[in-house]
Formats: sequence, structure tokens, C-alpha cells
Amino acid sequence: MPIYKAPVEDVTFLLNDVFQIDRYDNLPGFTDASADVREAILGEAANVPAHNTRTKWAQQTMTMPDGAAGQVAPAVVMDPAVQQDGSAITDSALQSAVENTVNKMI
Repeated sequence: MPIYKAPVEDVTFLLNDVFQIDRYDNLPGFTDASADVREAILGEAANVPAHNTRTKWAQQTMTMPDGAAGQVAPAVVMDPAVQQDGSAITDSALQSAVENTVNKMI
């Protein structure tokens, strides 16, 4: 199974070399973001529980894409009566179709 590794070096490269974040030291909010603070934050980002959860989800997505997609967008249950009648469906038929669909999901 592939192992996900946080892109700390890539983010550091973007901040330092591409965006040249040190140029913004004089702006509010950037004065506290010195190079050592940024490095400490990025170094710890890979160890926090939320990141570990995202890592597990990313690994699951690579190994079982259909299962991961099912977690994000559950399968849709449609009643054939709704499909057949479309916008011409009666109120009582719509109500029973909704009840049938909810009962399938429960």
C-alpha cells in the first residue's frame, strides 16, 4: 500500500522561493511568521490527528476508490414511480414514493 507523506518540503519551497513570503514581514499577521515559526508549524502539521485522518482517507481512496466515493456521495435511491411519472406524479403517489425510499434507507 502506498504511504502518504506530507509535502512539507514542497510547501516550504512555495512559501520561501515562489511566494517569497519574507517580503511581507512588514504587514500585519506576517511579522510573527518568521522562518523558524513556519518550519515548526509545517514540521508538526504531519503529526496532528486531523492530518492523520486525511492521510488514512487518501490511502483508502487510492486502494478502494469506489468505497471512498460512496462515503462522500452516498448512493441515491429512486422510486420507479417517480422516474416513470416525472413531474406529472400525483401527491399521493409522491408521498408513497418518498416513504418507500426512506424505508429503504432505514
